[in-house]
Amino acid sequence: MAPASDFFVSGDIRANENIYLTSMHTLFMREHNRLCDEIVANNPGIVGLDEIIYQQARKKVSAFIQCITFNEFLPCLLGDSNIPAYSGYNNTIDASIFTEFSTVGYRLGHSMLSSSLKVDDVNNTILLRNAFFSPSYIQTNGIDNLIYGGTDQLMEKIDAKIVDDVRNFLFGPPTASNLLDLAALN
Repeated sequence: MAPASDFFVSGDIRANENIYLTSMHTLFMREHNRLCDEIVANNPGIVGLDEIIYQQARKKVSAFIQCITFNEFLPCLLGDSNIPAYSGYNNTIDASIFTEFSTVGYRLGHSMLSSSLKVDDVNNTILLRNAFFSPSYIQTNGIDNLIYGGTDQLMEKIDAKIVDDVRNFLFGPPTASNLLDLAALN
């Protein structure tokens, strides 16, 4: 594993877990910073009010992520007919998730993982087992090609199976002695 000083800084401890995740965190962080610059440019009197600028940009990025989740990901996952039309915000509804969903439902993503990750738009790949905690890959190649590859990456079928890369080689190269098994951890 790379030295701690090589990893990307993020508010989420999982950001460096794999190169796709790092590229997504980097993309949204860059968008946040771009929005901060835009807010300052459009509101010269706000200069120096860093927390207000930060929170305004954070709200916009959060809204982008929610739009992607609710308008693109969930309809693909659940089917358009299983998602009722938005009827407006209801502040009497508890917006938190059930413990059962957080511990079981979120695990469906693990079965969607592929053992090879597309790293560009011309079908070059890297094995997932070699993409864990690999900041040097991104430092050398950047995130643009990872984003291109990720947009064309096919997911595995949602089922009770997960690829060997997270069963036998989780969080390390195949030669590491401290490998984990995601299925056992779940």
